[in-house]
Amino acid sequence: PNRAVNLHRVDPALSRALFVRNALVEVDPAQVPSTPNYAFVRSNARVTDELVELEHRLRRHDLHCSDDEYVERYVARLPDNVVSRAHFEKWWSRHRRQHPAALDFALSDLVGDGVEPIELLELPTSWSYGDLDLVVDYRFDPAEPTDGLTIDVPLEYVRRLHPEPFEWLVPAWRPLLIDELIRTLPKATRRTLLPIPETVAEILPQLDPAGDTNLTTQLAAALTRHGGIDVRPHEFQKSSLPTYLRPHFRVVDDGESLAEDDDLELLQRHLHEEARQLLAKTSHSLERTGLTDWNFGDFPESIEATGLGQRVTSYPTLIDDGDSVSIRLVADLDTQATMMWEGIRRLLLLHRPPVGRVLRNLLTEDVKYAIVVSPYDSPSSWFDDCLIAATDEVLHRHGGPVFTEAKWGSLIDAYRSELAQALMDVANDGVEVLQRARNLRRSLDSLTAPALQASRSDMAEQLDRLVYDGSLAACGAHRLRDVGRYLRAIEWRLERITDGLARDRDRMINVRALETQHEALVQQSGMTTELESLMWQLQELRVSQFAESLGAAGAVSIKRTRAELERLAQVASA
Repeated sequence: PNRAVNLHRVDPALSRALFVRNALVEVDPAQVPSTPNYAFVRSNARVTDELVELEHRLRRHDLHCSDDEYVERYVARLPDNVVSRAHFEKWWSRHRRQHPAALDFALSDLVGDGVEPIELLELPTSWSYGDLDLVVDYRFDPAEPTDGLTIDVPLEYVRRLHPEPFEWLVPAWRPLLIDELIRTLPKATRRTLLPIPETVAEILPQLDPAGDTNLTTQLAAALTRHGGIDVRPHEFQKSSLPTYLRPHFRVVDDGESLAEDDDLELLQRHLHEEARQLLAKTSHSLERTGLTDWNFGDFPESIEATGLGQRVTSYPTLIDDGDSVSIRLVADLDTQATMMWEGIRRLLLLHRPPVGRVLRNLLTEDVKYAIVVSPYDSPSSWFDDCLIAATDEVLHRHGGPVFTEAKWGSLIDAYRSELAQALMDVANDGVEVLQRARNLRRSLDSLTAPALQASRSDMAEQLDRLVYDGSLAACGAHRLRDVGRYLRAIEWRLERITDGLARDRDRMINVRALETQHEALVQQSGMTTELESLMWQLQELRVSQFAESLGAAGAVSIKRTRAELERLAQVASA
């Protein structure tokens, strides 16, 4: 009693099954002895992995045989007297010399009982894109964002790819893709395409992934022909497709995953920006600081460098540092244009001729008082604003920023000869603006009736948007006379407000609603060129609404301005 007994002596069949299950089926291949006797276990583990991969490709979980079936397949190949590890090793060490593959399973051997013959259809493990063969990895797990197919893209080729060819997916999944795309159409359109599976079968041969147009364009045309209704490409809601019907991209470098997403263009922008930031951390030989003269020769309008496998274009520009300028590389043309203008302006101001005498005659006591009660801190602040506006005007006349030493020489000569007159013109218009603004503030302060407060606040806000410290340079010399007209329009409105207060309030509500929309767009997109133009159009709209006899520049109306705002909102959303 209480003496251990070998199980194979008591129950050979059970001992045999337990040995096979624990030593050959459920064992971790990494834990299997590395001797030739057990090479078949590692080989069969690789076949098992292939079968799991096949399940992912076919989007099935029923291909692989159960552990019990796996045991039975081994038992069928072993002689009856193999009932333990010792029996197995004794038998297999002799038998494998004549039959080395006797225990090696093929893919078909590990398929579960009752499973239909496997049809791989067209489920490639690589995607041909021009001269590239990109690895395709399949995953069947609806709970994961990588459910479906993932395309591995080597880092050095990311910028070469376009997303449209990948939208077609692999051929085996294309019928499912077309079916789901049709189901995203509006209900009224879907009704004409029923039954959808039959529609898919009919139109699928008409679609060509190698054609000149993309998937949704071809599909819309095919459905239009099939159903006799007009189907537009934008009606398909690709964002509503199941995850596995949207290709997933994984950027790899030396076997390491760097980034992945369903949006290829987003990945491209992300990696491009990362490369740009990497390059920005290193100083370029072109960059320098503390410049007060053009003593650096010509410099290119753009340069290229490589980082993270990406070709990155950077744009040299002059930076305004206050008492000097510096040369830096920036990321885009818009930033370059803005900073280059400011840098060239600063360099011009560092070389400006004496101009104090130009303004001396203008600074009468009345003008000085207008400056004191204005948003400007002092007469010198107003003078600096005039000087910047005049410098910008000369720069604008001569084509804007320059990139060569020869053009700088011509520009500085023109600046020295033209600045005085440009400054006089800006100052004259600026004085009128100041004086009108001063008078308007006095008149607005006198409006104390409660019924007038909404209109008074509206006019005061408009005045603050037009006249502030720096407004001359901000609006530019070419707009100063327009600003004067806008101020005259406020005067006109102020003089007549008591005669038509209800009408004034209605017009104010309409205009302010549009201005609020404009402000929201600026918050969303920044002050783009189009939004800046619309800002001045809103001022012209105020002239047309409150002082029509002064005349607005161009054809403006509530309807046209609202339509332009809606268009820009759609652009911003896209």
